[in-house]
Amino acid sequence: MFLYLNSDFLTLFRDARLPFIRLKDLNDPFLENLNVRQAQSRKVTEEEIKAEIWKQYQSLPAHLAELASFDYFLEQAMQQREQVVAKLAAKESKPTAVLSRAQLSTISVCQFFQDVTNLQIWQHYGNRGCGIVIELNGKDDYFQNASFQGVPQKFTEVSYRADRPVALDSANFLIPALCRPESFAYERELRLFRPVNDKMQARQKRGKDNIERFYHKFPVNLIVRVILGPATSANDVRELGVFLKNDMRYKHLLIQQCLLDESRYEYCISDISPSLFQGD
Repeated sequence: MFLYLNSDFLTLFRDARLPFIRLKDLNDPFLENLNVRQAQSRKVTEEEIKAEIWKQYQSLPAHLAELASFDYFLEQAMQQREQVVAKLAAKESKPTAVLSRAQLSTISVCQFFQDVTNLQIWQHYGNRGCGIVIELNGKDDYFQNASFQGVPQKFTEVSYRADRPVALDSANFLIPALCRPESFAYERELRLFRPVNDKMQARQKRGKDNIERFYHKFPVNLIVRVILGPATSANDVRELGVFLKNDMRYKHLLIQQCLLDESRYEYCISDISPSLFQGD
């Protein structure tokens, strides 16, 4: 899986810490749930009407059901069609699941993706190609365990759907943050959730984008490779290259670069020339 970094690359490598942000800083309007149109009267379908009448027929005592076929019962029931429709329309739909303002501020998330050459992901999460990507071993216990430093965590794929999730129970309170609109399905996102908690011993730092980040320790051996962006600046490349070369923890780390395809609107991955780190 891949972690896209816009800037401040060295914090991850120098301190071996992953960046988390509060859920509220995802700037997801469906999480914030503002300016919601109130539900209008629901349109009842013919299938629902027939299903309701079938339910009524099934509830008849056996001696009455023997006297009439379902077709006859349906014909008679449809004479009171308006009452059946009114009954179905009056049924309350389950409320949409939402997170409170407090939950949006006290739960943090680290976002990962399953694609390293998607142009839209680079555009949005990789600073328009100026950032870098870290490939990590997402199958490690560090991610898969149900807790981290004695505090609960949750690691899961994002679900893409047309309908917003409904409220279930307190055990599934995170479901609004586990779902996104179908139009974002190309992201194939994974999310690691942790509470904003002093016990986590996370370092806090506010970036150039004015978003507060919480940096959590992680084992450096989880890094599989580093991929430079197609537009990563020469200064960032040199600075990162010098650091990785001199830090023994990363001496054998595979470093590649995302480049533009010569003939198609695509990105491709290529090994880099050592001269790139000298800025030649």
